Amino acid sequence: MAWLKRHLWLVTSVVLGVGILGFGGYLLWSGMSAETAAGEELNATREELKRLQDSKPFPNQQNLADAKAQLKKAQDFIADAVKLFPATPVPPGLNPQTFNSFAETTVTDLRKEMGRLGPTNYAFSFASVVAKSDFRPESLRPLAEQIAEVKMLCDILFASGISELRDVRRVRVSKDEPGGSSSEYLPSPMAVTRHDDVGMEVWPYDVKFTCFSAAFGQVLEALGKNEHALVVKHVRVEPDFVGHSPGVSMRGTNAPKSMVTLLQEQKMQVTLLIDVVKPVRDTPRGPGQFGPGGR
Repeated sequence: MAWLKRHLWLVTSVVLGVGILGFGGYLLWSGMSAETAAGEELNATREELKRLQDSKPFPNQQNLADAKAQLKKAQDFIADAVKLFPATPVPPGLNPQTFNSFAETTVTDLRKEMGRLGPTNYAFSFASVVAKSDFRPESLRPLAEQIAEVKMLCDILFASGISELRDVRRVRVSKDEPGGSSSEYLPSPMAVTRHDDVGMEVWPYDVKFTCFSAAFGQVLEALGKNEHALVVKHVRVEPDFVGHSPGVSMRGTNAPKSMVTLLQEQKMQVTLLIDVVKPVRDTPRGPGQFGPGGR
């Protein structure tokens, strides 16, 4: 202990020296690590430069200008093509009052148009909407578009001479709509899909009705000729065993006095999955079901 006191300055110098050496070693190690990382980054940059130099076409100023021109041409083509797909018309200046009036009036008009082709109190998948009066502002536009599109589809069915409308289903487009399973909605993962690369979105609908073959043909023809892009994605046809189908009779010159049934056509139940393709709106989306990609 006495020796330590007599040589305190020597011990202190040794301790400081060791500390300085350790700190210097740390700095050296850090510098070597940084140099190694910089070297790896430099090598990667060299490899990328070599790849670009060897690529065909070479990314020189002329080729870059040509690529930009072709991109602009593709964007202009997409913009012109989108104009061929009309947007769904909805009442201007939507607010809770005008929306409720639009929903109630449209459902009432469809009930009158349907007449005996379905239940008189049918709401065309909008029972929960008609019964509700307070909607968030972001819910008004997508719901109004669905109401207009369901009316458009039902108008086609009624004008084509179907026998009975049995069901209309759609996807949820608003957080204000009730959750859980319901006969009004298509099951998951069915949803509105948005394709930002081409500026379009797809809204699916499912309709079920009964008809004879002539009316079925008229329905498909009307869907194809409509000014809006109505794409039939799936068709399911099955016999409808409710009731009896009328016979088609024909009398020839030598036919007996009583009518002879030559063809007994069977009424069928048809289920169509229809996509409405339209331009993407710039207004905020509702419930988070609008995403890129397909179903």
